[in-house]
Amino acid sequence: MRNFQEKKKLKKILGSPAVLIVFFVFLVFFVWVVIRFLGKLFETSKNREIAESRVVELREAREYFFSQIENLKTEKGIEENLREKFPVVKDGEGLIVVVDEKNSEKTKDEKSQNGFLFFIKNWFK
Repeated sequence: MRNFQEKKKLKKILGSPAVLIVFFVFLVFFVWVVIRFLGKLFETSKNREIAESRVVELREAREYFFSQIENLKTEKGIEENLREKFPVVKDGEGLIVVVDEKNSEKTKDEKSQNGFLFFIKNWFK
């Protein structure tokens, strides 16, 4: 009988509004901590993806630069690099400069002057 009365007191204490409010506060606090943790987890996963993509970019750049260095170790690579940076030519080579004709603008104007609308426009002048 005494055991039954002790259980009844325990149920009465656990069921009291003050204890329920304390449990509710702990529950709200726990939920808040879990939500913040999930937010940080999501942010961390985004940062990881960004870092992994940056690593891939850096590896590609490294491979490119190593290939450029290997290219510069050859005579052909040195020659290509010099030709890109400086206007140099070998003996016996010449330079061809292609210049656009300025008459191409005149031909466009002449074509527009031969049209039907140009005829009507000049007729009313």
